[in-house]
Amino acid sequence: MKIEHMKVSVDRETVFQMIECRADSPVYEEMLEAYESLLPEVLGLAQGQCVFDFGTITEADATREYPAGTRVLYLIATVGSQLSRLETKLFAQGDYVGGMLADAMADACLFSLEKQWQEQVKRFCAEHGIGIEKRLEAPSDLPMTVQKTAYECLNAGKELEMDISSGYMYDPVKSSCQVLVLSEDQSLFHAQHDCRKCPQSGCKVRKVLPVTVTLCSKTGSRQILCEEKESILAAYQRQDGYASAVCGGKGICGKCRIRLLSGSLDITESDKKTFSEAELKEGYRLSCLAYPESDCMVEVCFSDESDFSAVDQFVHTDEPEKPEGRKAGERANVMRTGIAVDIGTTTMAAQIVNLDNGEILGSCSTINHQRRFGADVISRMDASNRGEGEELNRLVRSDIRYLVGELLANSGAVADSVEQVILAGNTTMGHLLMNYSCETLGVFPFTPVNIGMIKDSYRNITGGEELECEVWLMPGISTFVGGDIVSGLYACGFGEHEEVNLLVDLGTNGEMAIGSRDKLLVTSTAAGPAFEGGNISCGTGSIPGAICHVR
Repeated sequence: MKIEHMKVSVDRETVFQMIECRADSPVYEEMLEAYESLLPEVLGLAQGQCVFDFGTITEADATREYPAGTRVLYLIATVGSQLSRLETKLFAQGDYVGGMLADAMADACLFSLEKQWQEQVKRFCAEHGIGIEKRLEAPSDLPMTVQKTAYECLNAGKELEMDISSGYMYDPVKSSCQVLVLSEDQSLFHAQHDCRKCPQSGCKVRKVLPVTVTLCSKTGSRQILCEEKESILAAYQRQDGYASAVCGGKGICGKCRIRLLSGSLDITESDKKTFSEAELKEGYRLSCLAYPESDCMVEVCFSDESDFSAVDQFVHTDEPEKPEGRKAGERANVMRTGIAVDIGTTTMAAQIVNLDNGEILGSCSTINHQRRFGADVISRMDASNRGEGEELNRLVRSDIRYLVGELLANSGAVADSVEQVILAGNTTMGHLLMNYSCETLGVFPFTPVNIGMIKDSYRNITGGEELECEVWLMPGISTFVGGDIVSGLYACGFGEHEEVNLLVDLGTNGEMAIGSRDKLLVTSTAAGPAFEGGNISCGTGSIPGAICHVR
């Protein structure tokens, strides 16, 4: 079947994509003017036509996946030779801008034929009771020799006034060859070009449509869109889903499990190490390394860690201090409060305190939602250095605001009573809160940007409007011994004791400090993996059942 006098159009956005000229380019206006002046001539010279017919894969073109005899539909489309002559003429005259534009506009003309021939092919296939299973293109799916096979099968030399070179290239150059695999299923029509599977990764007009992934869990189901080269875990997190990525998405910890219910997902080497043969057959995969190429449905098998618990209270060993005398003019009936927040790598805890008598009015905790980028500080540093610093900053600020909101809602205190907020955490947590670069933290000589005391407004530190007070971020000691340890040393009175004492903090980042008021020695190591299973297959966080018995 031959289609003549096809309507040709030029998409300006596509043309400017191909010549890599954006609206903010200093030459954009000049290029736009040249484009507009050239457009009528291009449209006048374009001669859109195509021809297609049934055929079979030949021995010369056969592959393992598509052997000889495979039923196909061959199609060749062209916009004629006059556009190529226009391009050649412009370059010969020294009009390089015009020549470049004419070349891109001719490509756009050829692209514009696709929708029209697809409609005709669909109608043609319906008349013959068949469908289109897949679109093949040379040289990615079939050898270049298929262009000659299609040329001869369709008698394109006569029908389209074309020629073909010894290297199987068409003349006119602005022509394309498609091979559509036929199917007995009339409902199938996969004749569109799939940029996701196209090897031309440098194509200027590459546009990969996202695939839809349906996530099923005990609480229901939701759909997310997964972009090209984006894992299911990354897509889920990008679309406001929380999932802990203990190993930072490296496929090591095995904790981001999903089970494929429909569709397909490749089995990776990490999947083979994590799952048994039986589990792989059941569809189990690691979501951090699952890159879907088509729509699929999966069951979510990982935890959202909503059942994590953290110690947010303690037993008083001393009586609360008596309130000091008030200054002249102070109102005795106004309670003065302060809030303390421990920014832990895994969990965050907060308390609101009556500043007049030391009474703890309320406590609460939350998971540190930065865990989606990894369980340990090194993973967080790496994520920040990969460009995720803004998101890490947003997450910790959001968690602090959540804790403040919970304290105010459940303690009976009002926002106006809060005079100060004290924050403490390890050095990495401080850097991420302040949106500092982490590039020097993880490499020798491990230099922090700032570990001094930081004082600023609540709004500037957290981005929140709930409070109008000053926030202090406690100072640290070194890159791996932060303000949380300084707070512990201060609370335990290390600055006053003559005798030697030892402070041990077994958190995700574990620290020790030994000494007295005269001298202190500190050190740190990653303690979390031993308990929480960070970067190892065994272990769990502080969830019900983590401790099975005590003796």
